[in-house]
Amino acid sequence: RLVPDHAEFVGEHGLFGHAKGVVGEVIDIPLIVMAAGKRGPLRVDGRRLASQVDIAPTVLSYLGLPIPPTWRGVPLQSRPEDAAGRLVYFQQNAEFGLVARGQDGRTWKYWIDTASDKEFAYDLDADAGEAKNRAGELDPADTSRWRRSLLPLEVLAREGPAR
Repeated sequence: RLVPDHAEFVGEHGLFGHAKGVVGEVIDIPLIVMAAGKRGPLRVDGRRLASQVDIAPTVLSYLGLPIPPTWRGVPLQSRPEDAAGRLVYFQQNAEFGLVARGQDGRTWKYWIDTASDKEFAYDLDADAGEAKNRAGELDPADTSRWRRSLLPLEVLAREGPAR
């Protein structure tokens, strides 16, 4: 695959295969961009939140082509403020969530497991290994905003895809 949507467990957490969770080892996929040609290097701020939906706008922007207004992605070479307030979503079976910048300026990974009805929140700046669930410590404004934005994913996670 040129652009994978997730990784595979190869023994982490005692697991093997895929579709077994939303921990960083399987959803944090490195993006390596190589720009060749006369246009010069592609400059990207590696600290910004990114998703697969950003790949096509990044390529079009690099080539100087217009980005369709219906696309949700953001060119990775755009100014960081263009992606302010951005939410990056993920889902795997009964688990769904997002990565976002909180009111505190920190990068948070927030997700819900519909099988157990538990919430999870990790401060990725301080706890990249997702060791301490801080769901009970979140700013209520963040929690409320994030839950509202996740409603469509919750329906999919609870009911499964339409047949």
